[in-house]
This record gives sequence, structure tokens and C-alpha cells, in this order.
Amino acid sequence: MGLADNPEQGHIPPELERIAVYEYREIHIKAYRIIYQIIDNNVFIHCILDGGRDLPELLEYRILR
Repeated sequence: MGLADNPEQGHIPPELERIAVYEYREIHIKAYRIIYQIIDNNVFIHCILDGGRDLPELLEYRILR
């Protein structure tokens, strides 16, 4: 079962949860983090990130701009 079939499978990224942003979710696939948002019945992928990077600043730039 994939993301399209079960978009609620992901969790809120901790970096965003710390700043009270709850509308994004993430899943991990191998070394990557996929950050997405569910709007109505649609899944919008905002970014695919290398999980080894320091992410708070990158997430703030990519999602909160």
C-alpha cells in the first residue's frame, strides 16, 4: 500500500511540530524524507530530502516561505 492509498501513514516532521506547524506529514524511504501535505483527498509532495542533512533551516525555507 502506497502513499496515495494511505496518506495518513506519515507523521508530522519534528522540526515543524516544534514550531507548531501541523499540516505537513513525512514518510521515510531509504535515506530520504518525503514531506507532503494532504488537501481534500489529494496528496501534494513538497520536497524529497536527503535524511542525513541538517533540516530545520531547509524546511523553513522550502515550506514556510
